Amino acid sequence: MPEENQGFTVSDKRVKIEEPHPDRRTEKKAQQDHENRKTGPVSDENAPPDFSSFILSLGTSCLMHLGENPLPGQEKNEMNLPHAKEVIDLLSLLEEKTRGNLTREESNLLSNLLYTLRMKFVELKNR
Repeated sequence: MPEENQGFTVSDKRVKIEEPHPDRRTEKKAQQDHENRKTGPVSDENAPPDFSSFILSLGTSCLMHLGENPLPGQEKNEMNLPHAKEVIDLLSLLEEKTRGNLTREESNLLSNLLYTLRMKFVELKNR
């Protein structure tokens, strides 16, 4: 009697983890979206800041150094012109290095912010 070909069986013993499809919304996500429509978006601490927020943050820092806004925890406005110049220089560097890669709105925001900060800096330096 000829020997029959006996095959072999392969069994996968890995544990399969079901991950939800990215297009499927969970109940919690749907509820959060519903709440956001009512109250506006909730800031996500893990979400990366966008470029405009980053620029405005640097601008706020510069204004604090120019004495416009008191630093947190201080009642008195203190000027620190060298630090303000450093932030202005940093914004100028960002403007130069990102030229051509920004949206029109981002580019306008950056150039208008720089103009305003430079004028304020010159005004305070010449007092």
